[in-house]
Amino acid sequence: GSPRSNTMGGPLDDVAAKWFDLCAKSGQIYLTLALQAQMRLEEAGGADTTPTSDRMLAVKPGTMLGQDAFLNSINGIAAGTGKEAEVCAELEAMIAEVQELGVPPAETGDGVKDMDAYRRYHGLDKSLAFLLQSLLVDLPPQPVQGMIDKLEKMPQLAKLRHKYPADEPYHGNIKID
Repeated sequence: GSPRSNTMGGPLDDVAAKWFDLCAKSGQIYLTLALQAQMRLEEAGGADTTPTSDRMLAVKPGTMLGQDAFLNSINGIAAGTGKEAEVCAELEAMIAEVQELGVPPAETGDGVKDMDAYRRYHGLDKSLAFLLQSLLVDLPPQPVQGMIDKLEKMPQLAKLRHKYPADEPYHGNIKID
């Protein structure tokens, strides 16, 4: 882990710091990423996510957050909800996801780079290629709605991307299950 100047110390410091370190660039993470994590942990603790969601809409893309502030907010969620175990379990799941799938995309302030990172993280190009090719074989009466329905039935797209890495071009001849 990284050295922490947080003297207060909370029950979730270690697990929250582990997630933070996996996502950090030079000791900080993008605030949008931190707020997404916070909302997910608030949901796990049964807290209202509206204030965090509202704050996220007001964030200037590219804004960074330090580890101490992140740890304080996560420990605050645990204390405020009284559901430390649930919040901790969700943090552990988030750590496993970052280890398997990489750091989720955040708003860096560079729109083109952000969209590219989002597409790569979620494997959208492969997913859409697969959908387009499979629709040609079986064209429903409403092709666009058919594509949406099919996409919604697919497993988490980031897992799909993990299963078929980007360095292997997808030619439509691989069965995606």
